[in-house]
Amino acid sequence: MKNILTTIIGIISSIIVMILLIIGFVAIISSEDEVKVKENSILKIDLANTSVVERSSENPFDGLSLSGDVASTIELKQVLDNIEKAKLDDNIKVIYINTSYVSAGISQIEEIRNKLLEFKQTGKPIIAYSEVYNQAAYY
Repeated sequence: MKNILTTIIGIISSIIVMILLIIGFVAIISSEDEVKVKENSILKIDLANTSVVERSSENPFDGLSLSGDVASTIELKQVLDNIEKAKLDDNIKVIYINTSYVSAGISQIEEIRNKLLEFKQTGKPIIAYSEVYNQAAYY
């Protein structure tokens, strides 16, 4: 009788602990940290030695090259969304973009360029830098 009661209490307490852990895990995942931008900030978009891709892969081995170096990639949507946020945020005064050795298709470069032109219509300046200007970086 004593063993049965101890087992039941153990099972109930384990269930309660599991429920609390699941609730805590869901609360951590669902909470989003809101980023506070300081006044007179600069949005730095560093595309140096980066491949602009439509969608990034979830496979951690996709970024490895034969030499063992990790290839740097950024999603096009992420770049465009950040430029749009900078356009709407009064605290961001300038965009600084580094396009040294950028690897992107012409259509991706054109989308970034069009979004930068929208940003420029707000009267905020854009500073572009590149160690080497190829056709894509210049465009």
